[in-house]
Amino acid sequence: MIIKNKLLNLGFGNFIQTDEVLAILNPSSSIIKKLISSCKNEQGIKDEKTGKEKGVFDFTNGRKVRSVVYCTYGRIYLSYLLPETLINSVCS
Repeated sequence: MIIKNKLLNLGFGNFIQTDEVLAILNPSSSIIKKLISSCKNEQGIKDEKTGKEKGVFDFTNGRKVRSVVYCTYGRIYLSYLLPETLINSVCS
């Protein structure tokens, strides 16, 4: 359930709009690790339609990555918060 104009807290004062979120994932699977590495290669490339920057944005402040937020335009946000915590904040 995605609510428009709501912000999702990814930790350490970093927020994104929930209408950009496509999936909140656990980073332990090899497919997600490959997705993160492929998006790191696209870092700095802008989307042709929107002009928004693609890539990986790390909001962990050096902590262990516990969730991966996959968003529109090929953006990936890394967070130290558990996926369940992020999902509960979106749904509440």
